[in-house]
Amino acid sequence: MIRAVFRRAQSTGNWISVSINGHAGSGPAGSDIVCAAVSVLAENLEASLRYLLHMDESMRVQKGSGQHSIELLSNVEDPGVQLLFASFDLGLQVLARQHPRKIVVDQYEKESG
Repeated sequence: MIRAVFRRAQSTGNWISVSINGHAGSGPAGSDIVCAAVSVLAENLEASLRYLLHMDESMRVQKGSGQHSIELLSNVEDPGVQLLFASFDLGLQVLARQHPRKIVVDQYEKESG
């Protein structure tokens, strides 16, 4: 199962990080369309933050087998950043509704700072 965990600042509700872990197990490695869909959404979020909003120095990214996390270090209030996170969340929620036994999306509040 894939688990996506979003963290939001308690004081503002702004998204501050997301961590995706696991495998959907809906097909052989390299042919799992659910994993591929989640991977595309995660890679697109990272690339959009990096290349459209020039956030290289404002985020920490970690990737590995079945793992991708993005943590915002600054510019959290930027409306473009929040729109990209909202779009990513929406995409994952749609996939989770289509594949409820393969994807879980959690939201947590965390005091920023």
